[in-house]
Amino acid sequence: MNNDKFRNSDSTFEIIGEVSNAEHNKVLSEIKGYVLENNLEHKFLISLNKNHSEVLKKIQECDVFILMSCAEPASISNVEAMSHGKPIIIKSGNGTANYIKDERGGFIVDSPEEFEKTLNLLFDHPDFIERSFNENLATVKELLDPESVASKLLNCAKYEVKM
Repeated sequence: MNNDKFRNSDSTFEIIGEVSNAEHNKVLSEIKGYVLENNLEHKFLISLNKNHSEVLKKIQECDVFILMSCAEPASISNVEAMSHGKPIIIKSGNGTANYIKDERGGFIVDSPEEFEKTLNLLFDHPDFIERSFNENLATVKELLDPESVASKLLNCAKYEVKM
């Protein structure tokens, strides 16, 4: 990231992830290489293989939740972050990206350029973090409302019966 706003700010990134296979190790090596190559060691903390309660604590502490994983059909970590009112930055290929109301409760990005543009927007408009709090809480309430969930389950059951 060639971003002076980030380099000169007090902001830091904490990358929290699971490393349990060769692909994870490859991605971790790439991230570490990027951080070292760009002299960003003071800006990045990498936390690996944390238990669920530790991850939830980290979500509560963060200002913005970024989920850049791909090929994840149904990640719930962004929904957990939304339930804490955190603005989300998520890749469009993530199966639960459709929960984000783009540019209201977070941002759906497809490229490194879009990601950097989004970070710049957040640095320029820190009030977005506060505005997205209410938006995301309302979205989660709508998603998890018992009547809404029951209705969706009944619709699924009807679909299954018709097949």
